[in-house]
Amino acid sequence: MRNAALCFPELSAAEQRQLAKRAVVQTVQSVFELPWIWTRSSATLQARIDAVQGFELLKHALLANRGVIIAAPHFGAWELLNRWLAAQTPMSVLYRQPKSAWLEPLLIKCRAAPGVSLLRAEPSAVRTLLKRLQARLVIGILPDQQPKAGEGEFADFFGVPALTMTLLPKLALRTNACVLLCSAQRTAKGRFVICIEAAEPIVTNAASLNANVERIARRDPSQYQLTYKRFSMRPEGAEKRYL
Repeated sequence: MRNAALCFPELSAAEQRQLAKRAVVQTVQSVFELPWIWTRSSATLQARIDAVQGFELLKHALLANRGVIIAAPHFGAWELLNRWLAAQTPMSVLYRQPKSAWLEPLLIKCRAAPGVSLLRAEPSAVRTLLKRLQARLVIGILPDQQPKAGEGEFADFFGVPALTMTLLPKLALRTNACVLLCSAQRTAKGRFVICIEAAEPIVTNAASLNANVERIARRDPSQYQLTYKRFSMRPEGAEKRYL
């Protein structure tokens, strides 16, 4: 409820509550989808995808003489998106180590796919991502995951200051990589549409990165991860957003 109020102050209190309820339903649906997504063949998953919007953008980027950064926000069925992308191109994907150590081997096993290299978010991984972009390869990053203190900068997200990663913009600027925003939107029970979009505005800093993520989230706010405490880190001296 708190994020619904922060991100959509133009809605009435009743509308914010309804949005929060729909977001919880979508979050629960994401959890129950995971076993199916992780254990089914690429052909089975493809049969549930009704359309791929912007596929030409991806094909053009893969043929261009530059690296490609896939920015995949926490929107819709992002785990399905990972499986679909893995079937299109080899890529290196950055992930954050789970708080529970026992979950990491399971996470790696479930997300592993031919041609996909999973990199834990740590300094050595950043160097690897840079080298692979310089070699004109493809990497994938979740652009809206709140970084640790000291690893990002505050920029507006839905009009609220949010600690935001600077890694993606820095990699894009340093390597002249093509940044594509990708998502898998639910359209009906068990059906999806893959959306591939050019970054607009061009990603040059944390603010432009957030603007792109917000554009996708506003498409269907209930499918965005509003249950995530995106604003838990605050500028020095600012009041806490969550209890």
